[in-house]
Amino acid sequence: MRQMLSESIRVYLRRFDSVSQEVKEIDDPTAVYALTDGLRGGAFKSKFLRDKPYNLDACRKLAPGYIREEEYTEV
Repeated sequence: MRQMLSESIRVYLRRFDSVSQEVKEIDDPTAVYALTDGLRGGAFKSKFLRDKPYNLDACRKLAPGYIREEEYTEV
């Protein structure tokens, strides 16, 4: 699954969480790869590529700052 051009990080993460919960027995490395691979380019994706979060909880902890930044710059 991919983040759509007009889709915010917040909406993409909600959609990803919804879809990933339907997948049975997905391991963390696979889920993190899928999340990262689906992100559009930008600071959030770059952070993942640089620091490689080890599980989805680590990804979720990184998200709020990037979501605030994205929403602030949209105004």
